Amino acid sequence: MNTLFVHSARQLLTLRGAAGPRRGLALAQLQIIDDGAILIEDGVILEVGPTRRLENLGAARRAQEVCATGRVVMPGFVDSHTHLISGPPKLSGGAGDGATHPVRPTDAAYIRDVSSRRLATEACQAVEQCLRHGTTAIEAKSGYGLDATGELKILRALTTVGDGPVTVAPTFSAGSTPPPEFEGRRGEYMTWLANDLLPRIHKRGLARFVTAACDSESFTADEIRPYLVAGRELGMPLKLDLAHEGSAEASDLLAELAFTSVDHVEHLEQNAGPVLAGSGAVAVLTPTWSFFNGRRYAPARMLIELGVPVALASNFSRASNPSSNMQTVIFLACKQMGLTVAEAVSAATINSAHALRLGHRLGSIEPGKQADILVLNVGDYRELGFDFGINLVDMTIRGGVAMTGQTGAQWPRAS
Repeated sequence: MNTLFVHSARQLLTLRGAAGPRRGLALAQLQIIDDGAILIEDGVILEVGPTRRLENLGAARRAQEVCATGRVVMPGFVDSHTHLISGPPKLSGGAGDGATHPVRPTDAAYIRDVSSRRLATEACQAVEQCLRHGTTAIEAKSGYGLDATGELKILRALTTVGDGPVTVAPTFSAGSTPPPEFEGRRGEYMTWLANDLLPRIHKRGLARFVTAACDSESFTADEIRPYLVAGRELGMPLKLDLAHEGSAEASDLLAELAFTSVDHVEHLEQNAGPVLAGSGAVAVLTPTWSFFNGRRYAPARMLIELGVPVALASNFSRASNPSSNMQTVIFLACKQMGLTVAEAVSAATINSAHALRLGHRLGSIEPGKQADILVLNVGDYRELGFDFGINLVDMTIRGGVAMTGQTGAQWPRAS
């Protein structure tokens, strides 16, 4: 039996609470234990409480110890919107082109021309950086391959990455534009996705979620509806991407279909907010994308006041948004979107876990949950909203195993 005892934390952020995602005032309730401790057995949290109580347990006396004196201990970050596999970086100009889904022909060509092993290696390298900065679970979308060969190649590579040290939830994305053979025939493209490619992906177990973009630069609600309905009929949870003045049309979809999350809500119209609040979907906000591309930020305070559960994600992509650091995401959410640090921490952990339907086992430090835990090299969690460009993670523990930091061996770089 593998037992780990993390103790003497100056602040232990447990985020224990209701079973569902946090809304309104509950978003700021971190349920902090001073001088806190966690007892872990075989990767699962067994006990949580004050160090003085837990250190007297027999299992704690036999356990490997992690002393967190003077430090903050909190759940691992959950990044609920990424593109682990994309095209090559857009180096000219030093920033993305501002599009929500900037898939270029060269991106698809890159996916087509490189080996599956190379794609998996690049994704593993990105995951290693995530792990170093405290991310222990990730959603990863396809969409850069455009055609069947490219999309299947991406999803197979993501399945390989999912065997590594970070939980990876793959999502099949319809992308932002049809491939050349469907140019001018968007409806036919969506029909092909719904009737041909999506069933093949589902049969092979390559994706957990289905998503599509509904905005002025991608597809209309009528165009993506058959595709989303097909995903629902296959039993695959749905996600929806908005951004470029697409929320008016998307309101109809939100009223019709059940979405796990709605991402990229930078251009959400105020009258669409109550529809989103009533839909039960988690709104996934991506402030680093807004910063890097010079675009507007999502109306976070409006969403919170309406009772929408909000989550934070990096929207990492080598092609258009090269930051996977959730600490930077939290900093920008506080500085540019008006979240308090406590709200941002909840949005980057428990609510982001619910955006992936993983809130029952990730996102908080509670008995019975997977032991994905961070030890931060700070004495107060609010420093996450102050320190910028510094990695504050002293140790990342995933499934009860120290992956980085003072007691664990670093996960080896993919070869």
